[in-house]
Parts: sequence; structure tokens; C-alpha cells
Amino acid sequence: MTRAEFLAALRARLHGAPPSAIDEIVADYAAHFAEGAAAGRAEADIARALGDPAVLADELRLGLRVSAWETRRSPRSAAQLFTAAFERGIVGGGVLLLMPALFAALCVLVIASLSLLGGCIWLLIDGLSVGIPGGALTITLAATGCLTGSISMALLSLYVILLSLNWLAARLRVDVNLPSLSRGNSP
Repeated sequence: MTRAEFLAALRARLHGAPPSAIDEIVADYAAHFAEGAAAGRAEADIARALGDPAVLADELRLGLRVSAWETRRSPRSAAQLFTAAFERGIVGGGVLLLMPALFAALCVLVIASLSLLGGCIWLLIDGLSVGIPGGALTITLAATGCLTGSISMALLSLYVILLSLNWLAARLRVDVNLPSLSRGNSP
């Protein structure tokens, strides 16, 4: 395989990744070819030493997904991370069987936190007219407790989700032995 064929195959398999990342990766691999040529090595030998561009591109795309999660935690990067973990087999059938239960548990936490928040608002607005014993102080304390409970449940849900996604990112880095994507440290 020639330098041009290798770089074209690598660029094609990286399609869909951020253009700046694709350009940087292709430039790094072009530099490997330049260094090898300066050392008197044939392009086919350099390409063979670098490996299959399709496999490299898949690993680099995976690395980009993990890095995207680590640098900007967003719903999109979380979905891409989970998809990558599923594609790599990190998230297997056992986890997929647990997903409905985990999703249901998170939904219960979210519904409970919203219910508590609704109770808090109701107590603040209509608590005195219902005739709750203890007066305004009791209603204020109860509303504060409901508000605190709803915030705690929402934060607990978020914490569980973030822990799970961080675990997936760490597993992908370790299990797949991802290369560093910083300039000068590519494979």
C-alpha cells in the first residue's frame, strides 16, 4: 500500500469525525511516512508497520468519542460513548438486560423528585388554607424539606448517570488500549 492509498483509506474511515481532528490525524500519519522515507524505508513497509488503516481509524474514532466525553460532557457525547462501548462489546448483553431496570430506577428517582418539588410548591402556595397544624413555620419547614429532597434525588440521578459514563470511558481506554490523541503521540 502506498502513502497516498493509506492516507486516503484512513481519511475515508474517519468520515464523520470533526474535520480538524481528521486533518490532524492524517497529518500525523503523513509525518510517519515522511520520517520513514527520510530513513530510506519503502512506503509499503511503512504502511505495513503502521497497520491496517481501517482498524486504526476505528480505534482513533473510538478515542475521539472518549475524548469528546472527557472534555465536554453533553448528552450527544454520552450517547456516542455508550454507542462506542456497545460496538466494542464493553456494554454487552448483561448490561443491556439491566438497562430497562436502570432506566426504570432513574425514572422513579426523577418522578419522585418532581413530585417532591410539586409538593413543595403546593405547600408554599396553598399550605395555610388547608389548615396544616403548626402554621406558617411548619409549612415553610415542610416545603424546605420537600425542596431539599427533590434536589437530592435529582442530583443522585445525575451522579449515577455520570459515574456510569465515566466507568464506560475508563473501560474503553483500558480494554481497547487507546492511543493518546495529543499531537506528537499518535501511533
